[in-house]
Amino acid sequence: MLSKTFELCSRITPLAVSSLLTFFCYLTHINTSTGQVYFENVANSQNIAHNYGLSTPSGGISFCDFDGDGWDDLTLATKDGEQIAFFRNDNGNFKSINALVPDDTQQGQILWVDYDNDGDKDLFMASINGRNRLYRNEGDLNMVDVTAQAGLTSEQFLTYGAAFGDYNRDGWLDLYLGKRTGTPAENTSLLYMNQADGTFREVALSAGAQDPAKIPFCSAFLDYNNDLWPDLYTANDRFTGNTLLRNNKNGTFTDISLPSESGINMNAMSVTVGDYNNDGLSDIYVTNTEGGNVLLRNEGNDLFSELAATAGVGFYSVGWGALFLDADNDGWQDLYVSGAKVGTDLTSSAFYYNLKDGNFSQPQAGFVGDTVRSYSNALGDYNKDGKPDIMVMNAEPYSSQLWSNKTDTEMGWISIELEGVLSNRDAIGSNILVYTADQVQRQFTQCGTGFLGQNSTRILFGLGDQTTVDSVVIQWPTGHTDRLYDIPVESELSIAEGSTTDGEINIAEDVQLVSDASSPTSNIQSFTIFPNPASQTISIELMEDLSSPVQNLRLFDARGRLRAIYRRSLSPGVQELDISHLSAGLYWLQFQDEDGQVWQGRFVKQ
Repeated sequence: MLSKTFELCSRITPLAVSSLLTFFCYLTHINTSTGQVYFENVANSQNIAHNYGLSTPSGGISFCDFDGDGWDDLTLATKDGEQIAFFRNDNGNFKSINALVPDDTQQGQILWVDYDNDGDKDLFMASINGRNRLYRNEGDLNMVDVTAQAGLTSEQFLTYGAAFGDYNRDGWLDLYLGKRTGTPAENTSLLYMNQADGTFREVALSAGAQDPAKIPFCSAFLDYNNDLWPDLYTANDRFTGNTLLRNNKNGTFTDISLPSESGINMNAMSVTVGDYNNDGLSDIYVTNTEGGNVLLRNEGNDLFSELAATAGVGFYSVGWGALFLDADNDGWQDLYVSGAKVGTDLTSSAFYYNLKDGNFSQPQAGFVGDTVRSYSNALGDYNKDGKPDIMVMNAEPYSSQLWSNKTDTEMGWISIELEGVLSNRDAIGSNILVYTADQVQRQFTQCGTGFLGQNSTRILFGLGDQTTVDSVVIQWPTGHTDRLYDIPVESELSIAEGSTTDGEINIAEDVQLVSDASSPTSNIQSFTIFPNPASQTISIELMEDLSSPVQNLRLFDARGRLRAIYRRSLSPGVQELDISHLSAGLYWLQFQDEDGQVWQGRFVKQ
């Protein structure tokens, strides 16, 4: 065989020999690198009996811990006339529970989100044939319909996708969704700004975010230019052109779809965001019909390159949901795509393995029976083994599938769960950077992704053969940064904003938070600050008649903007506070005691 191969090579050009050698190396890499990647459908053993009926396309999936016990639960949309399916995760085993809300319309996107920052998950549902609904969690999953009370429209129109993000970085999550009518010219997108009082106000026109006269399927907030100001990308159907809206940092957006070369005309379905080449920039994958999916590599400087064909992820079928995931924890994001073609001789779904050089292979990776009519999908880790699992929504007569990651790998991982303090409670819009000896990984937290999907809020990072993480850096929407160092593998981190800075949260100069600690107009008592002016430290003298220790000492600048919070216990007497990091100017400190009394003191930083 060797002699025959040599004889063949002697008859062809040196360029062809080089190409053959590259091809053989490519095959060897596939065999040695991905032989152990394996996914198995465990829906039956997990008591998940579900499909979406015959409707096309199907509805959404949420792989989100809705009861707050630390385990990823499942919420699955249903066809018209059926109530939403809820599956509670009991230590790695799913149990169907009674419907938490009475809605039996045909649902699109389903999102669990803490829109009121009270510490529990509320529920938003986009509707395909009814009205969009917002349910507030009154505690213990007692869900109350507050759609009208919250200021969301009662108008009935078709909505597939929706996404939450804090576009103005005021500490409260806003809502962006597509409105489809019978006439494409009347279609638009809606941007509901969170008023921080339980209500929303629709501002798409003034914000430049209407994206009119298109056919929207799904949108996603992303931070493509790493400035922490959430941008928006929308997949628009029937060749009406996808849209990239750049956040102008002043409550408005600019459409840069054409100059960025991201405004592809296609039958776009999904918006999947990830950093597949580990260059620190968010890339975008969008599914399509047989013309081929697109992979938009972020080149920086507001420019994208479409590379799906050359990277090997074109799919060339009827694609719907897509996910970036690190299947074997090697530190590189792979790709999974669901499709609506049925049969083993057609492309019904695909798993693409990241070759770490900008290209993907398509190995055998299990997924036995993944040849049915599939639509939405979502990512979680239902058994908390540190490997990502996939839930896929299938249409009748095919049952939906839970693909459990059975990959035999010794590669390490960490998981990270965030909690905002001055940022929105869900910490949506945070950048997470994980540094190991040989690479840096970055993920951006979202609420609403892919095609009608919601991924787990527990973010997984594969670590390859590294035994420790050098550092984890969290860039919060407020602009505050937390850093953790020397973290062992298989760590489950829960990180609250300010937890590594002694509770002090520093807010970026261009951020204006909306807070219940706004400047009071009455009921103010003074406390003493000295020296005043000061340059490095100040001393705070709290009164002896203070009813209780201070827990939240807030710092405001001369314009009334919240600049920092000190989450520490301060008792009556003299306390010292470091102000060396502040720029020169006028500031005031404020807190409220248990009796509702507001205490305030002013000082000048030299």
